[in-house]
Amino acid sequence: MAALTLLATFSLATPTQAEEGWGKIKGKVTWAGGTIPKNEEVAVGVDKTHCSAKGPIYRNDLVVNPKTKGVRWVLLWITDPDAGDGKNVNFTPPIHPFLKNFKPSVTIDQPCCVFEPRITVLREGQKLVVNNPAPVGHNFSINSLGKGPKENKLIPPNGKLEVNGFAPYWIPTSYNCTIHTWMKGWIFTLPHPYFAVTDENGNFEMQRVPAGKFRLMAWHEAVGFVIAKGPKDRGKLIEIKAGGETDVGSIPLSVPKDD
Repeated sequence: MAALTLLATFSLATPTQAEEGWGKIKGKVTWAGGTIPKNEEVAVGVDKTHCSAKGPIYRNDLVVNPKTKGVRWVLLWITDPDAGDGKNVNFTPPIHPFLKNFKPSVTIDQPCCVFEPRITVLREGQKLVVNNPAPVGHNFSINSLGKGPKENKLIPPNGKLEVNGFAPYWIPTSYNCTIHTWMKGWIFTLPHPYFAVTDENGNFEMQRVPAGKFRLMAWHEAVGFVIAKGPKDRGKLIEIKAGGETDVGSIPLSVPKDD
């Protein structure tokens, strides 16, 4: 009985002890550019029967929820608080024991001629698997920024492609299908697990982040760095509370107007 009591006490204490020195970040990216932009429909000119089987295809380069004004597909991550330009790609904060191990691969799918998800984040050392469940061929073309892979390969119907060699870089790299030219996505690689991508309401969160001061970066394909006063002052300085929640509030996003 004493042994069981000791085991129960240890089991109850372990989760609390495991979270000491760690916290949570949450927030929301909100449209601040006036009229809600429309997610434009693309003109499907290749493999139309298959590609349009589930309805219209949209550009998805700027997706704003008209009800909540939340912006989808915004990438956020933490980095070196002392690197104002955000370019310290090797910055690695302490990593929570539960997050040190990760799956060997991350998968991108492409049902009905759209890459899903729109933006994919890899941990350094992970490989990318690009599935093609479609009855038509697709192409995966990427010319990585920095030291990442360069590929331009056909993926046959019901096939897949494995891509290795992704390396951290300070901004995401785009990829596309050269057969179906509207198909596009983004890949970002980090040496740590502290990143998030906003959901359909613009919300994001990161769990088990080490307590301390960091620079929170936010990036979107339509604007680049969402938080930036200049090329040497990007991101938002934040301090993570140990054992608590750090709410960074609403981060405004708007697209600069052409002159």
